[in-house]
Amino acid sequence: MTVSSEGTCEGCRDAANGGPDRKSLEKIGNTVQTEVKVGRGIDRTDHSFFQCNHCGSVWVKLEDSGAGCHGRFWRRLTEGLF
Repeated sequence: MTVSSEGTCEGCRDAANGGPDRKSLEKIGNTVQTEVKVGRGIDRTDHSFFQCNHCGSVWVKLEDSGAGCHGRFWRRLTEGLF
């Protein structure tokens, strides 16, 4: 599938508050899990990848769990490209 893009769409551009508009995202690829030893425990991060159907922006959702911290964060990987 090819997405014709004229730049970042409004849903991806305004994503600073809580991540992108998830209704326009499609999961791509496989989830990648990393683990780092923290003292006696393990800090685990799941990386899930998504692409916007409107503008083609590629996002990663990072989900932290384990000894280090807990949380969910979004980052636009195509920032700076278009």
